[in-house]
Amino acid sequence: MTCPKCGSTEVTMQMMNEDKNKGCLWLLWFVPVIGWIAMAIILFTKNKKTVTKALCQKCGKNWDVKK
Repeated sequence: MTCPKCGSTEVTMQMMNEDKNKGCLWLLWFVPVIGWIAMAIILFTKNKKTVTKALCQKCGKNWDVKK
């Protein structure tokens, strides 16, 4: 695999977990009772996906590896 930015072949890859619901949690602070219930449901459900990231050791660019 080569870096799309600099063309280097010094690339490392790593599998990571990413959260899907990061952006909606701040909205739940505005709804006191229903918000607490919904926040508990969101926090305790497993809404994560595994993605593979690549990192160029030469220029520092990182990107998602498509399967």
